[in-house]
Amino acid sequence: MYDYNSPVSDELLSRLADYGNILMIVLLIFIALVVFIIIAEWKFFKKCGKQGWECIVPFYNQWVLVEIAGLNWWWFLVLIASSIVSLLFGDSNSLTSIAALATVFGSFVCNYNIAKKFHKETGFAVLMTLFPIVVIPIMAFSNNYQYDNSVTVSKNGLF
Repeated sequence: MYDYNSPVSDELLSRLADYGNILMIVLLIFIALVVFIIIAEWKFFKKCGKQGWECIVPFYNQWVLVEIAGLNWWWFLVLIASSIVSLLFGDSNSLTSIAALATVFGSFVCNYNIAKKFHKETGFAVLMTLFPIVVIPIMAFSNNYQYDNSVTVSKNGLF
């Protein structure tokens, strides 16, 4: 039996069901995107001579990227600087912004060396830094990009 005094109308229930369906579609798209990114990074790591599983381990994947780039070990600390500062001091500190800038710079330096090992120029490193979600899959799935470990790069950064 239907209760006409119910505060929830059929129209409201219908709208909630529609929102639920939209949320499920967005969630499925998000999951598909995450799976695609993991597969692309897996192939990218394998192309660079590393194990594919290394891309899915937090922080360790940054260590492996530093190795792929041929940088000194301390660049790993630069790459995770914002995480370290956030854990130690919280997110509302001005030091967090400085650490975030250091992380972006470290990411660019790492990408610069990786671009050199793929025989690409500085502009490609900028694209890798700003749009990794697009560039890494292109590098991973394309036969036009081949990793060359014999390319000499600076272990200390750009110079």
